[in-house]
Amino acid sequence: MCKVVAKFEKGSQLDSVMLLAGVALIIAGFLTLSDTDSWQARDDLWKPISIFGCALVVLNMLLRIFRRKLTVELLTNHTDSITIQPVKNLQFSGWIKQSAIQVNKKSISSIKVNNFYNPSSGAGMYWVCFSFMGGGVVELNIDDIRIVNDILLFSRKYLKDVNLLIGKRVEI
Repeated sequence: MCKVVAKFEKGSQLDSVMLLAGVALIIAGFLTLSDTDSWQARDDLWKPISIFGCALVVLNMLLRIFRRKLTVELLTNHTDSITIQPVKNLQFSGWIKQSAIQVNKKSISSIKVNNFYNPSSGAGMYWVCFSFMGGGVVELNIDDIRIVNDILLFSRKYLKDVNLLIGKRVEI
């Protein structure tokens, strides 16, 4: 295993914008039925505006259902370095890639792994943090224990000199 490959639900920066625009259009459509000081109620506008808003919401859902998975090589081993490909979870969407970082193996001081999942709220993820000698960090938030276990196996095999700190709540 010279790579840690993971699959995530693919997201987009436009997902939340489409949802917000759709809901705003639905509300605006129904607001055209109200009389105000500056607006006279119109019965002919609410249907087309609200239908367009509903279409945006349905289109967003369909795009999410039929969108392919995001396959990412989170960690890649090279002779003297590793490549870390961070991913980010967008709220109301899915996962997107961030820019890859190539670091020297000797510059990594520690790898910390913790479980921040809260069973009572159903929120939280596993946290993997690569700390560097110069004080920099690269954080990965992962929602699957199998991926975290692959990262730990990768670290034990290719980063033997790195201090591995595993939290008590992480099931290995």
